[in-house]
Amino acid sequence: MEDAGIETDAPIEVVAWTNEEGSRFAPGTMGSMAFSLGSTPDEWLGLRATDGMAFKDALAATLAALPVAERRTLGFPILGYLELHIEQGPALEKENIPIGIVTGVQGTRWLEVTVTGQAAHAGTTQLAFRRDPMVAVTSALHTLYNTIMPGDENARLTVGRIAAYPGSINAIPGSVNLTIDLRHPQTDHLNAMEATVLSAFQASVSVQGCEVDLRRTFDMPPASFSGIVVDSIEQAARELGLRFKPMVSGAFHDALYIARVAPAAMIFVPCRGGLSHNEAEHVEPGHSVAGAQMLFQSTLAVLAILAMNKPNRPNTEGR
Repeated sequence: MEDAGIETDAPIEVVAWTNEEGSRFAPGTMGSMAFSLGSTPDEWLGLRATDGMAFKDALAATLAALPVAERRTLGFPILGYLELHIEQGPALEKENIPIGIVTGVQGTRWLEVTVTGQAAHAGTTQLAFRRDPMVAVTSALHTLYNTIMPGDENARLTVGRIAAYPGSINAIPGSVNLTIDLRHPQTDHLNAMEATVLSAFQASVSVQGCEVDLRRTFDMPPASFSGIVVDSIEQAARELGLRFKPMVSGAFHDALYIARVAPAAMIFVPCRGGLSHNEAEHVEPGHSVAGAQMLFQSTLAVLAILAMNKPNRPNTEGR
């Protein structure tokens, strides 16, 4: 913008949010969530990473490594928000469309399930005397894998972690713990999916003489992005002569939380094979260029409209 001599109607800032993925600390999107809340939830400070480090210690180490960084208050007013990302799915590449314009994000619900039975010797315990939680878990998952996604193309069910305890090769497990990731663009469908999960486990544990505990650990409702911002992104795509496709994001992103406090939307570019969270993740240079052009053009288009329509209120942050 400086090179082109462009002066905007309001300042533009670039942000890198903390822990978007949620792989080391859970939940994900901590930075944008804290910004939208206006504060960091106290319960986050004691969270432990997979390597044992507390979130408060990791945060302190980050701040210490950036001594020249200016401290900012959370939740200051912003005019709008744009985010550019790879699709993390195969649709754009398969349809040979360079740009996805994201109109919203599907809801995500994480469940932690623990099935408890009776640990016993693998060789001496006959079938009639077994209370095997692994049998109960596999039976329930067989039901869920054959009903939830086959019955609804918008539904997603994923078991990302599963562990048996005590974890001995020659012992029937005493308990099995697993996580379930449910996703859908509609809240009522998410509710129905969670009810189906609970019903399937209750049925399977009753047959095996086990018990089940199901706990919801994360609940992010579906969201629709600002129509003004989405329309401005479409206008930018037309001006650049780029084919585009309206899409609902299957993954959650920082834009989801910022959309709660300001008009927001996203731009997707294709990724090879739809792969993401994988070392083979790849974006073609031409798609990267198209995405950058879209972000530039969309920023100008969105800013012009939002600056024209912004409410007359004092803004000490100058956003």
